[in-house]
Amino acid sequence: MKKFKYYVLTTNDFKGLKRHIDPRFSNIPPKDLVVVINTTSDQYVSMVSRFCKDQGIEYHVTESDGTPGTGKNSLFEIFLESDNDYMVQIDGDDFLTPHGVWLYKHLAQTKSPPDAVCLISQIGLDYDWKEVPKITGSFLNDLHDPTVRHDKASWPRRILSPFNAPDWDHIKNTSIVDYLSSGKKNIARAKRFDKYNQEFYRLATKYVDANDTHSRIVWLSRKAVENKDNRFCDLRIGEDTVFYYKIKHQGLTGQLDVRTNVEIPATYVYDQTTAGMVSQVSGFGTDYNWMYKFNKRVRELEKKGMLHTENLPMLQVDYPYDYRPEFKVNEIDLISLYDFPYETYGLKGIIRAPANSSEKTLVDRYNNQFKKVNI
Repeated sequence: MKKFKYYVLTTNDFKGLKRHIDPRFSNIPPKDLVVVINTTSDQYVSMVSRFCKDQGIEYHVTESDGTPGTGKNSLFEIFLESDNDYMVQIDGDDFLTPHGVWLYKHLAQTKSPPDAVCLISQIGLDYDWKEVPKITGSFLNDLHDPTVRHDKASWPRRILSPFNAPDWDHIKNTSIVDYLSSGKKNIARAKRFDKYNQEFYRLATKYVDANDTHSRIVWLSRKAVENKDNRFCDLRIGEDTVFYYKIKHQGLTGQLDVRTNVEIPATYVYDQTTAGMVSQVSGFGTDYNWMYKFNKRVRELEKKGMLHTENLPMLQVDYPYDYRPEFKVNEIDLISLYDFPYETYGLKGIIRAPANSSEKTLVDRYNNQFKKVNI
């Protein structure tokens, strides 16, 4: 078994941090967790340090300039200073499902783990904004006002696909001018943002995936991280997509073994119930200036020939025939399986299994289902 650990970067979400070892969430054994504290708050450093000491969790404090890339790069340096061969990188306000914890530990036990694993068809967790006002009696804009206090524990939540991209014809024929110009009535500003938005989707659907605007990298090898070019840039939003483009380029040019994991079932949950960097910088989806900077950086990679329309090879996993992941948060089922149709010996049906199941897994489940020795 290769040496690996789960690395969490935390900046200001203490409740989110505690979920990583909570049996109701990820339930990662404390000995397998490394916490990197990268924050401008001395009070937060003190609180998290005390928590990690009490729980027996390895932790490190790194210097912060307030940008996500600096914190993630410092996490890489902590990883390289260890004797671990592989790492799973988790943003502190997100979390792994128990299936994700199992899968990445299983991956470390395989003969030749990949250098990187990227996620597509990712899921997110957010408040159900259609139902929340019925409970709070507040309009949506009021809910985002930092001066308005709400007890969010009882707010209804929902699963969403935060990086799902509509088809290009829909994007071309959809305008966000009316939405962005409401209130301030700044039509020129709204039209400019509309152009940024369409360019953003054009680049993403061409170079990330036809259906996804972003592919998160969670699993990395020492070989991938030792390359000093593989670092996060200074963008406040989109730094992880630029990083993905670099890793994808190295995967498709044979420098690294890079695989894509279809998140059915999910291994990683992008939690949007906290106002993270994206919400803060974008003014909760009303300021698209960040897209101009991001699109410019992507076009620079395009000119260098580092962007590819080809898809990466898929991760294939051998599962025990009786493996059945289950996981709920606030009564919301976050686990779904893929339906593999079959037709053999005059029989038709489906085998429900993770989308990344290997052929061996599907054959084992078929044989177990019908008590057959061979198919």
